[in-house]
Amino acid sequence: MSQTLADDARKYTLLYYTPDDADTGNPPFKYRSYYLADALEEAWRNHEAGGNVISIVQEQRVILSSEELLETFARMAEMIPLTPERELREIAEQVVREKGKA
Repeated sequence: MSQTLADDARKYTLLYYTPDDADTGNPPFKYRSYYLADALEEAWRNHEAGGNVISIVQEQRVILSSEELLETFARMAEMIPLTPERELREIAEQVVREKGKA
């Protein structure tokens, strides 16, 4: 395996459909990051815009399923009004730690 493919495999990959992509017969969009909190932040933004988040995977393992993502979003929604000075990325990092995924 080339170094680029190995690096890509280590990244967290968010699989999702945008609000405008009604045909879920097409392959999902992918967002990749070395950081789970980044993928979670992007998942939150897509979800809030009305998109469909499928999962976050890493090296072909599901890290957060769609059900787990919805639970995570509920926790983030609780935290946002309590700490309005915090960036969404910081809240995502805290939720990742709380879930034991860090």
